[in-house]
Amino acid sequence: MGLGETNSNFELRRGTACFQAPALDDTEVLFGWRPQRLGSIGTVSRAKGVYLYDAQDRPILDMASGQVNVNLGHGHEGVLRAMRAQLQDFCYAAPCLNSDVREALTAEIGKVVPFAEDTKVFLCNSGSEAVESAIKLAWAMTGRTKIYAASPSYHGATIGASSISADARRRFAEPGLTGVRHFTPPFAQHLAFKDMSEEEAVHISLSLLRDQITRDGPDTVAAIFVEPVIGSGGVFAWPTAFMQGLREICDAHGILLVFDETMSGWGRTGRWFAAEHSGVTPDILTTAKGITSGYVPLAAVILPKRHADRFDARPFVCGSTTEGHALACATARACLQAYHDENVIARADAMGDHLRQALHAMKSRNFVIKDVRNAGLLGCVELASVRVGRGDRPCDSASCGNWMETLTQSLWRNGVFTIVREHMIFVAPPLTITTAELEQGLGIIERELSAFVAWAA
Repeated sequence: MGLGETNSNFELRRGTACFQAPALDDTEVLFGWRPQRLGSIGTVSRAKGVYLYDAQDRPILDMASGQVNVNLGHGHEGVLRAMRAQLQDFCYAAPCLNSDVREALTAEIGKVVPFAEDTKVFLCNSGSEAVESAIKLAWAMTGRTKIYAASPSYHGATIGASSISADARRRFAEPGLTGVRHFTPPFAQHLAFKDMSEEEAVHISLSLLRDQITRDGPDTVAAIFVEPVIGSGGVFAWPTAFMQGLREICDAHGILLVFDETMSGWGRTGRWFAAEHSGVTPDILTTAKGITSGYVPLAAVILPKRHADRFDARPFVCGSTTEGHALACATARACLQAYHDENVIARADAMGDHLRQALHAMKSRNFVIKDVRNAGLLGCVELASVRVGRGDRPCDSASCGNWMETLTQSLWRNGVFTIVREHMIFVAPPLTITTAELEQGLGIIERELSAFVAWAA
């Protein structure tokens, strides 16, 4: 079946109030964040460009860039060529040893990150690990213990990263770290700011944050962590005035400002890093995902040299067996080269404008869509409510789980893979996607969403 055809199973299940799980996969694999009774969404046999191919070699348009990380698409020849060359030289050296490829990558990262000064880079393995490292660095650099983060936010799956997150997945890491505080961003979607202008919301949100820090004691707060564009929490871009106010608060009290650009970095929002939209510079920046376009694991913690110099005479407080892995460094270098040579960042910016228009047009045609948002090629379709059985039920994590799984499965059957969680459908294709491919994917999503609403009625 091609991408233009449909095979929705919603009509077959009309009147059924919840998803009927398929038979368990005959596998020893444990799938992260999923009840194992659901098995996998599908099986991938190969991938090329913006397409995955299933076991029957059927094309599936990857509208999620894997997990918002395959920015350059699958099977990029320049990246694969660099990986093969590094495999011939060596893949691994002990972390206390340097290498040409590690040295070159950190220098190249320093040229594109949003710092106006020299930087130093710690290379680790995942966004979660980068955030854990940043927490430890904040403690070591300030001698303080409290960590602030936004609600909503998601910073990773490990204990520390989960602890500072404000996301349903956090509960699996509780009680987690002590001294974690959450504050409310000035988004109109928050009930507290519903009827306010952006200016009013920013003023009140910053005032509340200042009061909260005062009550806690500014001399106890080590760092404030924010995603410059909130990712899996629903794709929210911070008002520039709030980010500037946040920088002022941190400067006034010696608090470190940490930007988590795991998802939003490497062109995803139409800039090298989402921090560039506000012009605000952090003290520490963490990133992963698009740094290697998902081809191999790699993450980075980036500090201005003046902060890194604090560890000249004492141990740097982070490290791991595979830090600065040579194969990962070679892959990242090739990705950076492709971002430069293929004009990927500017292209993502232009495609983001097209995505914005298409999402708003979709919203105008579908009453079940509450809101649409995007920053470059990071988009979100937020659902309001649907009729399931009797009466309208709000889309939330408690009520959406089963029937959102149904939508995910039906999208896969009809040629699209994307992330559907709680009451949100994410649209984050590879930055190399064409206008025609984007329109095709959005068309399938809209058609399946309409069928889903009819089925749920």
